[in-house]
Amino acid sequence: MVITDVDGTLLGSDTDFADLLSWLAKRRDVVLIPNSSRPIASLYRSWGAAQMDGFPTQVGALGTELEVDGSPTDWSATFAEFDRGPFDAILTEMGFQTNGDEFQTPLKASYNVPSDRWTEAAAALQAVGPAQVVTSGQLDFDVIPVGAGKAAPIPFLADVLQVLPAHVIAAGNSMNDLTMLMAASSRIVVGNADQELIDATDGQAYHSRAKFAAGVTEGLRALGVL
Repeated sequence: MVITDVDGTLLGSDTDFADLLSWLAKRRDVVLIPNSSRPIASLYRSWGAAQMDGFPTQVGALGTELEVDGSPTDWSATFAEFDRGPFDAILTEMGFQTNGDEFQTPLKASYNVPSDRWTEAAAALQAVGPAQVVTSGQLDFDVIPVGAGKAAPIPFLADVLQVLPAHVIAAGNSMNDLTMLMAASSRIVVGNADQELIDATDGQAYHSRAKFAAGVTEGLRALGVL
């Protein structure tokens, strides 16, 4: 089971993405699972742009959405008690703008918050109620339920797909991929990864020289999968 970030990891080079899919098509015993901070509806637009139907199993909205065998699951019901309204109110009051409708779901509030204000914003949210904050880059500030995140669905998926924990590989390029990477037995950090992620996984992941999907392919070869 190869579970991988999408933007900046799977996507970034159309040719390299197509090459990776071609290699994996020869390995019917390997399942590739996209795992994105974007909602699944947004992922489908990307797959359409790549002239493909999509992936049977995929994770969206920072681990709060899950499709298996092409169908939605009741995974999101795990977080049914989460109410993003009070967190939106605080962030709006602090003057922050959302990252756009495409990146919002009932279980994920995505805002544009400068990194030098992340600590301030997170502290303000904690005063309202329990929530998990996930940050990446210099501006991305996402609020999701406690217990969610990119790593959360991995044990569930491994069980459903009957994959041993030792056979779970994760790939990523940014700090919001760190928990996903550390939840896998083997890890690939692509060549265009943020330096912060490279440093955080030093000695704990295969660091590809190649970028984007070519970096995933390189890592899978190094791990003996391809």
